[in-house]
Amino acid sequence: MSEVDVITACENVCRDFNFLGNLGEWVNNFGPAIAFLGGIALFFLQRKNDRTAALRARRLEVYLETVVVLRDVILALRYDAAITEIGKLFRQFEMSYAKVLLSGVDDVIEVTNAARASVMSAMEAHASKETRRIVEANAETERLFIKCIDRMRQDMHFGTGVSSEFSSDEVADRIKELMIEANLS
Repeated sequence: MSEVDVITACENVCRDFNFLGNLGEWVNNFGPAIAFLGGIALFFLQRKNDRTAALRARRLEVYLETVVVLRDVILALRYDAAITEIGKLFRQFEMSYAKVLLSGVDDVIEVTNAARASVMSAMEAHASKETRRIVEANAETERLFIKCIDRMRQDMHFGTGVSSEFSSDEVADRIKELMIEANLS
């Protein structure tokens, strides 16, 4: 009879994968280099994220300024302010509009451009003193004002996981409330 060598499962794995024993030396030799390269990559990734956050914060400032000035122009038109006051407010809006153009967000630029054209049309309608044109112009500027806010909000929430999906009616109602409050004060 022949004698059979019996080995344990652990010994079998150690024989089959003995090359893994050298892995520790490789990690000891290259681990710090890999960690250093990973640190450099993380540094540049963090710089990119910081720049993106700074640009988003700047866009938020521009959007807030634009919304406030646009609201002021619309209210001045609606409540028949002096032409010099409307002109002054429109110049401020033009500066804010230029800043929006620099933001580079196409959807926001498109809707702000439409709102600008609507305000210009409303100015012409108010100058004509035609009631029908004035009512239509007021409705269009209000619609585009709300659309501007909606697009700006969507841009601010993009990629953050924060929902920007409020109904346009809810936003419109809140904006109307704020405009009434601003007019009363």
